[in-house]
Amino acid sequence: MKPKVGLFLLATVLIASMNEVAGQLTTSIPKNTIQVDNSISAHDSMQCAEYYSDYHGRFIQWKDNDYSETEILKIFDPWKRVYENCPDSFESTYPDGIMIMRYMIESEENHALKEKFIDSLLLLYDTYLKYFPIDYKTGTSQSGAILGRKGVDLYSYCESRYIEACTILRQSVELESNHADATVMIYYLRSVIKMARNGMADSSMVIDVYRQITDIVNSNIAGYTTKGDVRKIESTKKDKANIDATFEPFSDCRIVAGIFKNEIKNQPGDVDLLKSVTDFLEATNCQTDSLYYNTCFEMYRLAPGPETAYNIGRILLNSNKPAEAVLYFENASQSIDPMIAHQSYSALGEIFRLLNNFPRAYQMASKAIELNPKDGVPYITIGNLYAASANDCGTDDFTARVGYWAAVDKFVEARNVDPSVGEDANKLISFYSDSFPTKEAIQLHRYKTGSTYTVTCWFTEKTIIRAAN
Repeated sequence: MKPKVGLFLLATVLIASMNEVAGQLTTSIPKNTIQVDNSISAHDSMQCAEYYSDYHGRFIQWKDNDYSETEILKIFDPWKRVYENCPDSFESTYPDGIMIMRYMIESEENHALKEKFIDSLLLLYDTYLKYFPIDYKTGTSQSGAILGRKGVDLYSYCESRYIEACTILRQSVELESNHADATVMIYYLRSVIKMARNGMADSSMVIDVYRQITDIVNSNIAGYTTKGDVRKIESTKKDKANIDATFEPFSDCRIVAGIFKNEIKNQPGDVDLLKSVTDFLEATNCQTDSLYYNTCFEMYRLAPGPETAYNIGRILLNSNKPAEAVLYFENASQSIDPMIAHQSYSALGEIFRLLNNFPRAYQMASKAIELNPKDGVPYITIGNLYAASANDCGTDDFTARVGYWAAVDKFVEARNVDPSVGEDANKLISFYSDSFPTKEAIQLHRYKTGSTYTVTCWFTEKTIIRAAN
């Protein structure tokens, strides 16, 4: 939107007024931002309340009118009075002022003026940090959160200042730690990637930052899993997917493995490092690298347990060594993490099916379903068990085919509970439906289609009589 004359004049006044705001800031101020002086005149609380009431009412009206240009012309002077005379009285002065500055930046087409607005916005953040470093609701520091918003705005509005933004965003992430905002972490990673692409950093720095923020995200997911907070688990997993997508251009397995090999060599026996490396290699789809194999086995040697056993079980299963994987998945199935326990039981179901131990396979797949009835894979495992047993469960051509009814029932159930396995389930349904008894065979044995039938073998299932297609 091209600013009109009124908005242009407001811009000029706004930038000039920011030069006059009192108070020496204790936080560092980037180059080219507008500085403030040392003197703040004493202010009367009653007068400040009047100033605040005047501007805040106008601000609400501006929001209610979809941030119209007409309304913002009425807001600035009242807001400016509060900002200049009552800087430590009302915290909302700063979030409101930030919204005003963002509006001015996004409305301005003159590059030089836009730059001045950006500097004014940064100064506003610094003043916010000086007077309201503590969140009044929690009594804890909010400096990291404010710095995060400042860094995101700087990168968004002036990407050429990415090095400056990176410094601010790094401070935010370090201060906030596990409470770091996902958007802040993504912009932090973007700024480091931009530094690398412009020769200001190497790939190892990008990887270090990615590891730093993925460690935070993984820790949060683990915490939410322990609490059973499904909504936050899903939300945080989406954040992780966005972070992974941002990092993807730097996820060359050879580069990653080379960096980590040296790090592990210099810190032998560091379990936390080994876990960080395996998590990273998984996130970047580098599980086929020998480093992943060696790191997982070293972790299990140093810290044997369900979680480390799970990784080895997967390695052995993917290496076509299912019998060797059994012991590790049995260990992993005892994990307090329901996801690991479920996946371990599901894997054991498939392994015992491959080893032709059908009753044991059924037991493991059933336990997987108990832990997560929305995963279709264990249902398919059971369906395949029934289908593979059909011929052995009958005494004639008719009874040797009734097991396919039970098998197809499981494939249908898999498709219904888990759309992601729908394509595989449909293929199995189509294939095994052709093996149902014929209509003539059903009639010959004095049964009717649509009636119930109990399949009795090493398993017992009640099903519905159907004829082959």
